[in-house]
Amino acid sequence: MRIIDKLNLPNDISKLNKKQIDLLILDLIDEMIELSKLRSVHFASNLGVIHLTIALLKVFNPLSDQIVFDVGHQSYIYKMLTDRYKQIKSIRTYKGLSGFQDPYESKYDKFSAGHAGTSLSVATGIYYGLTKKQQQTNDVIAIVGDASLANGLALEALEANVDLKAPMIIIVNDNNMSIGQDIGGLHHILINLQNKKNRDNFFTQLGYYYIGVVDGHDINNLVKALKRAKAYKHKYQKSVIIHIKTKKGYGYCLDTDGTYHSYQYNTNIQNSITKSIGYYLATQLANRKKDDYLLISPSMTFNTGFELLKTKKPDSFIDLGIQEENAVTIAAGIAIKNNYHPIINTYATFIQRCYDQLLHDVARLKLGISILLDRADLASSNGSSHAGIYDVAMLKSIPNTIITSGLTKEQNYTLLKLSIEQKLKVIFAIRYANKDASNDHKLIEYINKFPIYINEWQILKHNFLNKKCFISYGTYYLKILQNFFYLNNISFINALFINSYHKNNLIWLTKQKFEEIIIYERINETNNLASDIEQFFYENNIKIKITKLAYHGFVEHGENEQLDKIFGMDLDSLKQLLN
Repeated sequence: MRIIDKLNLPNDISKLNKKQIDLLILDLIDEMIELSKLRSVHFASNLGVIHLTIALLKVFNPLSDQIVFDVGHQSYIYKMLTDRYKQIKSIRTYKGLSGFQDPYESKYDKFSAGHAGTSLSVATGIYYGLTKKQQQTNDVIAIVGDASLANGLALEALEANVDLKAPMIIIVNDNNMSIGQDIGGLHHILINLQNKKNRDNFFTQLGYYYIGVVDGHDINNLVKALKRAKAYKHKYQKSVIIHIKTKKGYGYCLDTDGTYHSYQYNTNIQNSITKSIGYYLATQLANRKKDDYLLISPSMTFNTGFELLKTKKPDSFIDLGIQEENAVTIAAGIAIKNNYHPIINTYATFIQRCYDQLLHDVARLKLGISILLDRADLASSNGSSHAGIYDVAMLKSIPNTIITSGLTKEQNYTLLKLSIEQKLKVIFAIRYANKDASNDHKLIEYINKFPIYINEWQILKHNFLNKKCFISYGTYYLKILQNFFYLNNISFINALFINSYHKNNLIWLTKQKFEEIIIYERINETNNLASDIEQFFYENNIKIKITKLAYHGFVEHGENEQLDKIFGMDLDSLKQLLN
């Protein structure tokens, strides 16, 4: 029997000797490997914090003290060592454990995040929330990665915390990595701190007491540093920064390029990336002869397939680490000079952080930028924090914005070319899921023959019986067409322009006198295309039955097929509706 199976967790952690801890570390590494054999998990980041998590549980009480992980994807070890070891194999499955911290899941989790840079602000708020109840004896600990620390929100909290007098312990987990290689000035400051013993540094000048650099894989030194920080904080009521050096992927395979960030055992990650729509777009941009664009990547360069462009055309590529808001305003600065067309590459869920920059810095000034929104769909096992289904409602509220979503990777590149070459003075958003939903080459070839005109929908098939009309857009629509395009009583429309379409598209619908119009959208039901069509029909007294299919609320984690079934968005549900 392994030592982890014998422990009363988390209470026994503080009683373990060095030999027992070494055995426990091996058990945890084995457990992470076993999890990776079941499904894709946040692998390297969790291996990197095994020693830190054990040290935290040796020094602090995870019930009364407030331990907040930035992002929270590196909390698998924390889950196992608190109260969820026996449930860990359910992680990232429907109704199973979340892949992030979740206070609704366990009393040991104090907050739920999924986007980077939140932990310092949350910890500051938690401190004030406790202080109001005279619970100042509780320790508040925020663990933030070196890449997350460079995020705008984290830097704001870091700067404000000293004057707010909200004493906490901030652990900077420095592994020279974000998802991929780390970049930026703060990254170089941390490197310099590793090589110097000068006690006067960036953090001390801000007003923090600084402890570092501590070996993040040495339990004894970690425990000493944590105890020292705790004593200092309580004595002087001042925040402390502990700078630890760790290796992402420790104990298995060091993660030097992001390959093991989201990892499934025996899966060729690089091969998977090359099949993505993002990789195709990056390839087309890399082969583009005109030097007329600059691509800005504020997050997920490796996972979106754009590492290729960074390598092949570095002069056209700007890597920002984790800085979505900064990316949009940099794009505004590029656009206003009108020499290059700025393109932002990120996830659909991360563009939510940029509302003010998009509205104030770009749309208001009638500047032309393109935004490539990867993972514009449910987020499967990542859950609500990563679901790319809320961007359309947000973007629709911003004037001078065109939201598009092609069926194929070729359509999406055509849309991007239009945005670049027509020099549109708008925000031009192109949404797509990670990969094409179908490999039906005949169907793809058929669809790609349709010309794309700005603000025009495509009538893929017209049913002259005027029974039903099916309207949708985006990558998943390919799968629907593959299964139902043969039906003779249905017209199929590709609404690849989701908001800025000509009114003639709606007028055409009314002239056909369809008995029913079915609008299928893999986004949230609020402020979507269906609501626009419904409003138009109401205002013009058009009496046609409208069936709307979309998600509502926050969609939890699970396989997309399971979640689709719950919302009636799966192929079986469509079969009943269309036949």
